[in-house]
Amino acid sequence: MRTLEAAPKTSKVQMFGRILLGLMLVYTGVSHLTFARQEFQAQVPPWIPLKPDFVVFLSGFLEITLGLSLLALYRYKAYVGLTVALFLWRSSPATSLNIPSTALRLA
Repeated sequence: MRTLEAAPKTSKVQMFGRILLGLMLVYTGVSHLTFARQEFQAQVPPWIPLKPDFVVFLSGFLEITLGLSLLALYRYKAYVGLTVALFLWRSSPATSLNIPSTALRLA
């Protein structure tokens, strides 16, 4: 049976970056679920076969979960960091490819 090892040491700059990214993800997730919900719904591409409100809810929930994981799961920071990187990598194309149509819908 494997025992848990201590998390590798990180610099203060790395720790600050991890905490800042975690707080930013929590804030963005909360904004998905509350005050900026309509703006985020307008960014959901029309080809996604789910309701825009559900997509925004799901992404907000994931962002809050990932942000809290960055803040709390210190022993697993490498795994959490890779998961956050994959989430941001996969969620960015949907937003960046849809910017022109989103701007037209908001106008």
